[in-house]
Amino acid sequence: MDLVDRYIQAVKLWLPRAQKEDIAAELGEDIRSEVQEREGELGRKLQSAEVESLLRRRGRPIVAAGRFRKQESLIGPTLFPIYATALRALAVPFVVLTVVRWTYLFITSPSIRGEAPGALLLHAASTFWTTAFLLFGGVTLVFAILDRVQGRTGLLTRWNPRDLQPIREKGRIERSSSITELAIQAAFFLWWIRPQALLRLESHGSTWSAGPTWEHLHHGFFFVPVLIVSLAMIGLSCANLAKPYWTRTRLAIRAATYWATALLSAIVVLQGWANSRGEWRLLRGAGDHVSGAAGATALTDLLIYQCLVWVAVGASIAFIVDVVRAIRFRSPGDTELRPAPQSTEAFCL
Repeated sequence: MDLVDRYIQAVKLWLPRAQKEDIAAELGEDIRSEVQEREGELGRKLQSAEVESLLRRRGRPIVAAGRFRKQESLIGPTLFPIYATALRALAVPFVVLTVVRWTYLFITSPSIRGEAPGALLLHAASTFWTTAFLLFGGVTLVFAILDRVQGRTGLLTRWNPRDLQPIREKGRIERSSSITELAIQAAFFLWWIRPQALLRLESHGSTWSAGPTWEHLHHGFFFVPVLIVSLAMIGLSCANLAKPYWTRTRLAIRAATYWATALLSAIVVLQGWANSRGEWRLLRGAGDHVSGAAGATALTDLLIYQCLVWVAVGASIAFIVDVVRAIRFRSPGDTELRPAPQSTEAFCL
């Protein structure tokens, strides 16, 4: 029944969240009853090829899931799950690139720096919504067209059950992910110990430095706590590499590192608020250009300050997510009918 379980797993990916388990259970029972009925007629177990043929008749997983969905938009129930996934996948990069773009414009454009905060916010919001409308509206139009023509193209009818994603053990950690995390944390740890060569430059008698926020973070009280958090993350990555299964204890440890990261970042942000306001006023009053090492240092310090704000927000969200996961955690021996999140094969169309 491995193919049947893999088929149910693939169908669940596209089912409505609230009814996912009930529909999957009903569909699985229906398929297994059909298999048993066919086996009774033949007087033997069905061969793999015969199970494949049975599943093919039921249709590609996304088509089978579409039968349980109501019409929700311009996009029909068959393509709507892919459409929603595409929008979610575009949302985060779009927001990040927008923030990066406006940060770059603020650094390089005197006219942008010279705008009043209210006018700057209004300008940024207008650009954001215009771009968002064009991007997401274009995606909607493409999927609406695909929904109208997919029946004639055969796009969703040609498929092979053997291409379905294998059953994934709940709580299993990909070793490639652990190796990547270990490499990143080790590199950060080594850089954190002695980063001065990258954060201080001298030219023609002027010295550029990363600014007071960095000095406060790296050379003050926070040096050792950040080092401890980094070591904890390295140790967790090593444990995950040796035994690639999540446990409630490991989730709690990772949640604790996120909490510590958010706390340390928030403290530095709150303590540096007055200084960042002064640097903002300095840059706004610089006229047509920001001159000298003082201006470069102020720009760098504002960028570091903004990064710490985002780190505090992101780590807080990650902390909440891991706490919820730890509370709801079950034994790794259980299996879950869902694909590995990093696998492209899960989106078997």
